[in-house]
Amino acid sequence: MRVIPNVPIRPDVPVRPSPILWARQNLAVSSPVWLRLAVVLGVLLVSFALGYKGSSDQLQYVLMGIAGVPVVFVFLRWPTLGIFGIIASGMLIKYTGPGGMNATVALVLLLVGLWVLDQLVFQNEIRIVISRTMPPLYALLVISFISFGMGQLPWFTYVQSAPLDAQAGGFASYALSYAAYFLIANHVKTLRTLQWMTWAFVALGTVYVAGLLVLRALYLVGLLIPSMITLFGEVFGTLGSNFYIWLIAIAYSQAIFNNDLRPKWRILLGGIALTGVYVLLVLKFKDKSGWGPILVVVWMITALRSWRLAMTVLIAGVLGGIPFIPQLLESESYSLSTRLEILPIFWQLIQANPVFGIGFANYHFYTELFSLRGWYTTFNSHNNYVDVAVQTGLLGLVCFLWFFGRVGVLAWELRERVTSGFAKAYVNGAIGGIVGMLLVSALGDWVLPFVYNIGLSGFRISVIGWLFLGGLVVLEQIYYPPDEV
Repeated sequence: MRVIPNVPIRPDVPVRPSPILWARQNLAVSSPVWLRLAVVLGVLLVSFALGYKGSSDQLQYVLMGIAGVPVVFVFLRWPTLGIFGIIASGMLIKYTGPGGMNATVALVLLLVGLWVLDQLVFQNEIRIVISRTMPPLYALLVISFISFGMGQLPWFTYVQSAPLDAQAGGFASYALSYAAYFLIANHVKTLRTLQWMTWAFVALGTVYVAGLLVLRALYLVGLLIPSMITLFGEVFGTLGSNFYIWLIAIAYSQAIFNNDLRPKWRILLGGIALTGVYVLLVLKFKDKSGWGPILVVVWMITALRSWRLAMTVLIAGVLGGIPFIPQLLESESYSLSTRLEILPIFWQLIQANPVFGIGFANYHFYTELFSLRGWYTTFNSHNNYVDVAVQTGLLGLVCFLWFFGRVGVLAWELRERVTSGFAKAYVNGAIGGIVGMLLVSALGDWVLPFVYNIGLSGFRISVIGWLFLGGLVVLEQIYYPPDEV
């Protein structure tokens, strides 16, 4: 695969010196006196507290923190390594702590903190990428803060609100998603970095899908016991719809649009996309929210390549799928009917505070005030649009759609500016990814995980979409002159 030279997006982007010289200049000289004194005082206070009254668990946390100091320095010097870490941790590390805390969440928080530290302490100025997609993102963040405050009010009597930690977790899933998008836009400075980030995701995704197929094949021929497949799931977890949407969209788009790749690589990428579709359509057929959006994503990217071919495929697919429609509707009749029945209930919840919503996670407890087929119980919407409207109000939903509208328009306009190679394929794949995210948002909380369903632990997969959407801002900085951004 041909890699484009590492050319800065803007000529005024500073190039940092070697690690040793950079550390000497920034950490020792440029750091404010108050910061160095605060570090020394903090170390002394922590040491005294642990020595006076510290448990073994607290000592372990301190040791883990000390061991993580080199990692912090590496990410501070090379923040793009942290981006790779977010992708890898989300796909390979299933472990979650209390409240769904996981390595992906920790890495996003760490990179945001290091970015703020670098801007305020070392750069002595805040330099933020200017993009037409950022205003709705900032609006979403502000609204999320306000909605979190609204969640502390008792909107309904005779029923408790969600615990504060659950509300914080719900807010975190939103804020961290915005932060992931922001990090890509501000950390990735070259097309080469965007390339390696994309290829790293495709490579890891291929290993996961291949491992899943190999284990299933060994099980079918009697060479593997079922517990091994269970162990695979326990180690890596089940990667959700966002993973397959972006793996298939990227691989398929690169296969049909990237003329810079050799034929063997394009065939391989096409095979990866086809394998992903097979896994969802055959092995995971019961998961309609998995293969349904994927088929639309593949069709959309095909239409971007050739609308005649796309129409032929659509007609053939509809004619071929007609015999299966009654069976499909019958198998999903209960799910579809209940999803429709709960919409009036959620509309009543929205009316409690239609502007800013009733806060994060609260509606899970409020739903038991309303009858669903004669039952009074808690339930979820399984719909990101409903979740956003109830938790952050109609204003939040408008800004959510505004954001995706801006990103979609940016991707569509980039098609006219990006003419060939990796970037062209990336843009067309991103359009497919946007369509997939919009569709899957109506089928579950795959894009912004709801704390009492997929939970904060699901952020390790939902973050993938936000990262690759941020890649469009990187291309915007490269292919648009400064006065047009």
